[in-house]
Amino acid sequence: MRKQRVPWIIACSLHAYRWLLTLTPDEFANVYSEPALHVFRQCCQDAYDKQGTRGVLNLWLPTFSDALYGIIAEQGSSLKKIFSPNLLWPAVLALGVVLFPFSWLSNTWQPFGSCFQLFFATPQDYFVGHVLLFFIASLLVLLSMPVLRQHTLTYIFCLMSGAFAEEIIQALVHAHPGLPRNARDLFLDLAGILLAILVSRLWQRWFALART
Repeated sequence: MRKQRVPWIIACSLHAYRWLLTLTPDEFANVYSEPALHVFRQCCQDAYDKQGTRGVLNLWLPTFSDALYGIIAEQGSSLKKIFSPNLLWPAVLALGVVLFPFSWLSNTWQPFGSCFQLFFATPQDYFVGHVLLFFIASLLVLLSMPVLRQHTLTYIFCLMSGAFAEEIIQALVHAHPGLPRNARDLFLDLAGILLAILVSRLWQRWFALART
């Protein structure tokens, strides 16, 4: 028997709704995504049978707005578990390390500038130092907020937001203006963040093996 073709408006609606559901936390998506998608598919089919394309389009605003509200609520609940008030100080410390304009301070305060130039005298030293700075800050966040280890994308997004803010601050104080250099520094920041993930996972694996 020939399979009935799904109308294009229903197919597009399902793709959009499925993508929207990917924004929910993993533990929520694993339980509720498929049932929600099944219900939405049936609602789209019923609306199409009654009013055609217009009927399906009428579902978009109430359905997508409700889904977006639920996603924001679930992500907020998830973030509350991650960013516990008891763990606020390590996050603030890491954020301070990331955002502080060390290049500007080295140009305005000679004693610090001499020490800074000692560690960042060559481009190679600068690359290593930049990666190491974000590696330490990222590892501090991961060690103090273990829940973030199960939310890799949230972790990367938060740290890269800090990296982007750092580049803005550096540009405002004229430490190193220029888009190519900013893009290079963001790449180095990402390398440090990913290195922290790798080290954290290797440490977890080693610790698990040591306990067995």
